[in-house]
Amino acid sequence: MVRRRSSKILCYSPSSSLHVAHFLSRCSLLLVQSSPPPPSLSCPLLQTVSYFCTFQCHEEYYFKLVALNDKGSYVSIFDGKTEYKVGNAMSQEVKAGHGGGFYVCESLLDLLKLGPLPTRSAMLDAPWAIVKLVGWGKKIKYNEHGKQTKVSITNIVPCSFYPMPPDMKGRMMSRLRRKYELAKVQREEGIHVGAKQPAYTAQETAEIFSDWQDIVNVFS
Repeated sequence: MVRRRSSKILCYSPSSSLHVAHFLSRCSLLLVQSSPPPPSLSCPLLQTVSYFCTFQCHEEYYFKLVALNDKGSYVSIFDGKTEYKVGNAMSQEVKAGHGGGFYVCESLLDLLKLGPLPTRSAMLDAPWAIVKLVGWGKKIKYNEHGKQTKVSITNIVPCSFYPMPPDMKGRMMSRLRRKYELAKVQREEGIHVGAKQPAYTAQETAEIFSDWQDIVNVFS
């Protein structure tokens, strides 16, 4: 775990721990081959180690919006409680119909084009950040205004955080409010929410591209 002073991002790289992972994989292999397998094999730590040992060359990265609370912790924008920490493996069963799992995006561009967040979200007014995650397991893709931009996934490990500048958040909130108003109209007219995607204005398109460039440079 390191702090890059220039970009002010807290970072963790799974590939930086391959020596440790190799050793632990050999240990976990011995445990698996023992008869009967020890109960401790169900330990989340061993499951995570086993996964990293097999996937290290096939990493899948995702991105998610989180909030920064008064204690300096990164938490869920929706519930304000679920905490995200660098290197901390998290699991939640994926269920259809937004019934469970961690909601992430497969690209930074998808993240900037997210649909409206729930108005009952606890941390809408708090500072936001973008977290880069490693994810694996069962996943379900959801349509956001006609496009599959949001994914629900079972397992994640936060790798790095990028505090979102207030002006970038302001621009995103403006777009989200416009999408929320459209969704509200669709509900009132009996139209399936998400069936019609609002066209971005020329200014919004330029803002999204500019913000995307800034974020890509930070995470590259």
